[in-house]
Amino acid sequence: AVAVYLLIFKKGGLILQKENRLSSVFGVLVLVISTVYLNYFGILASLYFLAVMLIAFSFRSNISKQKIDDIFTMAVAYSVFAFAVAVVQKAFDLSAISGRSEATFLNALYYCFYISFVVLICLYRIIFENKNKPIYFALIVLNLIAMLVTASKMPILGIAAAMGVML
Repeated sequence: AVAVYLLIFKKGGLILQKENRLSSVFGVLVLVISTVYLNYFGILASLYFLAVMLIAFSFRSNISKQKIDDIFTMAVAYSVFAFAVAVVQKAFDLSAISGRSEATFLNALYYCFYISFVVLICLYRIIFENKNKPIYFALIVLNLIAMLVTASKMPILGIAAAMGVML
């Protein structure tokens, strides 16, 4: 629906812009190959891919560094609420066989992916910004405690790898 809206308001030309051509050629090539082999699911997937690319190109042409910073700030602020929900769910989820709180999104791995994203944002801000370092450090600790509450250990590997790259 968003892609159709963008096409109606003449944003389809974003696909032809110089920085978007390679992605667009790939999408059209996959569409042509799917059509030649009468792969209807492939045709549908190719059209979906082209629609998502159009949305991404539109987003990229309208986004600024300040907007991205605001989105990251909202994600970090939301993590405090998500921590509280995870702790409350853990407190009321004593009958769970695994002992794992399903956390905010009823999927501990998805929740911990979010936590790892927030931890990396906070780490980035500690390293590269000179303000609010104690707050970001406290948020890292809070989110790591939330990760322990959900008993999801897989995102720790991603955090460790990304921290190594960032440092």
